[in-house]
Amino acid sequence: MSIKKNYERLDRIVRRARRDSPFYRKHLPAVEITGPEDLRRLPFLEKEHVNRHSLPAGRELFTGPLENCIVVASSGSTGSRKYMVLEREAWEKSMEVQEQALRYLGLGRGDTIAILSAAGPFDPTLSSLIELTFRLGCVVLPVTGNAEIDELIDYLVSFRPNAVYIVPSFALRIAARVCERGLKIDLKKFFYVGEHLGREASERLKEVFGFEELWAVGYSSADTGLIGFQDRNSPGTVYHVAEELNLVEILDPQNGRPCACGETGEIVVSNCHRNLFPLIRFRTGDLGYWIDPEENAPSLGRRLALLGRGDDEIMIRAMSVPTTTFVEPVRNTPIFSGVMQIVIGLEEGLTVIDVRAECNDPAAAGPDAHAARAAILAANPPLRHEIEDEGVVLLRVTPVESGSLPTTVSGKVRLVQDRRIES
Repeated sequence: MSIKKNYERLDRIVRRARRDSPFYRKHLPAVEITGPEDLRRLPFLEKEHVNRHSLPAGRELFTGPLENCIVVASSGSTGSRKYMVLEREAWEKSMEVQEQALRYLGLGRGDTIAILSAAGPFDPTLSSLIELTFRLGCVVLPVTGNAEIDELIDYLVSFRPNAVYIVPSFALRIAARVCERGLKIDLKKFFYVGEHLGREASERLKEVFGFEELWAVGYSSADTGLIGFQDRNSPGTVYHVAEELNLVEILDPQNGRPCACGETGEIVVSNCHRNLFPLIRFRTGDLGYWIDPEENAPSLGRRLALLGRGDDEIMIRAMSVPTTTFVEPVRNTPIFSGVMQIVIGLEEGLTVIDVRAECNDPAAAGPDAHAARAAILAANPPLRHEIEDEGVVLLRVTPVESGSLPTTVSGKVRLVQDRRIES
């Protein structure tokens, strides 16, 4: 689909939203959308708008009654779960695009895929993946990641799939147990979601399982749905924009100016296929940059490189965790200055969150760091479960010298540093 056609579709959606949505009636000016200049005349849609005017708090964002639709959400911390509502036509269109994306990656007849992602409340993953893999002609093993690790491994040994769908950090945990048991499990295709897969983790999984191909299922937002997909010329964190579903902008977060190729900015998304609950100029908070179209001359549309989630939330084992639940406990602890950085990495299959907080006397801040860590866990019950019950996430609060945290060229300390991307 051409981008010009998408502007025409978005214009129809904007007109309907202004007419039928109580929120958009006040929020959107009367602008005809014929191109990017017109689109930039519309205001941004912020996450607090969605939280306040969509389910469960309100219905002002909807353009009609809720019927023949599905309500799904990300798995987030208490109070941060983001709900989206798709009418059947929008759900079918999304499935159509995702099916084609998986075909680009070589998934299809002859493949047996084990779905090892954990399914929670309002989680669309399990049902959508089963439908997608049926469409592709695969044999589907809906094991889910809710079983014990040894049980999952036994299923892999017994049913001998050649492909898996899983969160990378959970795959590393399974890999460690496979090595402990001295088993040999041969897999060929690895499809992951929820986290970035760094080079070190990728090599470890290839070593243990013999993976020949490792691909992200897609770049998605809990609110917008699928934003980008990969093909064999787009590895790592490079994605083709799902142009049939969304119009994507990458903008300077300071002034809203469109970014040139290679220039980092915030990813802003407008739905082009959802009429009941459209998100128009939604600020994802994610950072990325456009890939020069001359590089590999991609035939599947524009490509972007995702640099990580923005500073308002982080992805931990497919959970969306607000950074405020890390920031507020630290800033409410008097010994810390309030200058901090959340560093996320992987160590021996564990997801490690290191909250580095500046203070004048790090040597004396041990008890305060312990108290701040306890407050963070109290604010994040699902994360606390992953740490204390499952033992797959490690949380540290590390006191550091004032002025020791790295700064950007503008002198700011970037709140989130995701080393899973860099490793």
